[in-house]
Amino acid sequence: MAIKISQLPVGAKPPFDGDELVALVEDPRGSASTTRASLSSAMTYLSGATDGVGMPVLAARQKNNHFSEKQTMGSSLTVEGTLSGTENLVVGTNITYCTPTLGSVGGGTAHCIGGSHSTIGGGRGNKTTNDCVTIGGGCNNIVTCDQATIGGGVDNRVDACATGTIGGGSSNRSCGEAGVVGGGCSNAAGADYSTVAGGCNLSAFGCGSTVSGGTSGCAIVDGSTVGGGVENVAGGGCATIAGGRLNKVTGTVAFIGGGSTNIAPGLSSFIGGGSSNCACGEGSVIVGGVNNLACGGDSFIGAGITNQVSCRNSVVVGGTANCTLSLSSFIGGGAGNYISASYEGNAIVGGENNTVGGDGYAAFIGAGNSNRTCGCYSSVVGGKGNDAGTAMCAIIVGGQDNTVSNNFDVVVGGCSNQVAGCGNNFIGGGGANCIGSDTCYSTVAGGYTNNIQGCEMTFGFIGGGCNNAIGGCAAAHGVIAGGINNCVCANNAIIAGGCNNIVTHNRAAIVGSDITSVGADMLHAKCLYLSAGALPTSDPSIAGVVWRDGTDLKISVG
Repeated sequence: MAIKISQLPVGAKPPFDGDELVALVEDPRGSASTTRASLSSAMTYLSGATDGVGMPVLAARQKNNHFSEKQTMGSSLTVEGTLSGTENLVVGTNITYCTPTLGSVGGGTAHCIGGSHSTIGGGRGNKTTNDCVTIGGGCNNIVTCDQATIGGGVDNRVDACATGTIGGGSSNRSCGEAGVVGGGCSNAAGADYSTVAGGCNLSAFGCGSTVSGGTSGCAIVDGSTVGGGVENVAGGGCATIAGGRLNKVTGTVAFIGGGSTNIAPGLSSFIGGGSSNCACGEGSVIVGGVNNLACGGDSFIGAGITNQVSCRNSVVVGGTANCTLSLSSFIGGGAGNYISASYEGNAIVGGENNTVGGDGYAAFIGAGNSNRTCGCYSSVVGGKGNDAGTAMCAIIVGGQDNTVSNNFDVVVGGCSNQVAGCGNNFIGGGGANCIGSDTCYSTVAGGYTNNIQGCEMTFGFIGGGCNNAIGGCAAAHGVIAGGINNCVCANNAIIAGGCNNIVTHNRAAIVGSDITSVGADMLHAKCLYLSAGALPTSDPSIAGVVWRDGTDLKISVG
């Protein structure tokens, strides 16, 4: 009697060794006889069997199985070797298909994929409908252009012509061709070939511009660069801000190294650091300091506070509140020094409140306090309150409150000495000495309150002493060697010293004190000592020579 298959006993469970027998029922439309065969022979047949269109009817491990329907895995899938296909490969849930071609989704959920040859590696809510796009993972990342890449992160977006890249981070955007955002948050590469490496709230809006890091910075002109820092803005072509805070570059090829609130609007200008500095002249340089201003072309400020250079080729090395408004001028340091001369080449090395003004040209102040010169080639080496006026080639070496008023005048030192003559006069030192108007080529070597003054006075000399005077309209070539209260009022006259002497006759001389001249070409003295042994004892036959004849003095008549 026949037995139903369902009534057959259950044999051993897999694995099988292949020699087990299975019942085979032939096509009931034929003889419908039942035969037996080994399990291995049945499997061999099935593994090679095909359907009506030549497709295999049974999947096998060691052959290419051509699935014509979607395959769903109820558990994990392990692939050993290469997994390939000619259509889309999608792993994940809630995937939206926008007619992708050879697209891939590696995992995750709620993705949207379209275009050709695009890939979403994983994550959640990532989207692209363009060709050759890669989104590695992350959440809510979007690509709307071809050949773009988002590595991961959250809420990143590439909207460019092509080839934009975002490495990761959050809320970053690339919207220029080949624009790159490396990471960070809320960064934007908004122009072709622009780059933001990382940081937060950074923007690169210029073609080929770069922002390397920091926060709230911006490179807005082609080729500009922000290295890092906070709220820096590179607004000049090929300009650079290396770091710092609130710095701004608007000049082409300008540079700010760091610091705070510095501004470089000048072409090729440079600020190394510091705070609130401004380089607005073409090629101007500020190395550092605070509140410095370089407005002249090719001007330079080294450091310091509130220094200013406003004309081309000028320099302030440092100090406080120094200012030059003249071409090719120099201030080394100090405080409150000022060059405002109309011509170039002036210099103040240091000191405080020194001034070169007027028509100064190549004028010089070495140091000191409140010194001044306004003339060409004039110098005040140091001291306080010295004034070389508008004189040319005049010099005051030092001292206090000394003045010169005409060309080639010199005061070496002392206090309150004054040269007001017509040029080429000299005061060596002392106090309150004066060479007055219409006087030239005269000298007061020193002393106190000595005075040379007179109409067309020339070549006067006072060696020292106190309150000596050479004056009048006819006192040229007068000499007072020293003493007190001596006065020469005649030409070619001399007072050797003493006190209270007066010469009013030409070519007269006084030796002693309290003597007033009585005639020209005469030596005046209260007492006269002649060495008897030294006098000739016979007539020398030279008119005017004194000789001794015994105890008598005689004068030769020639």
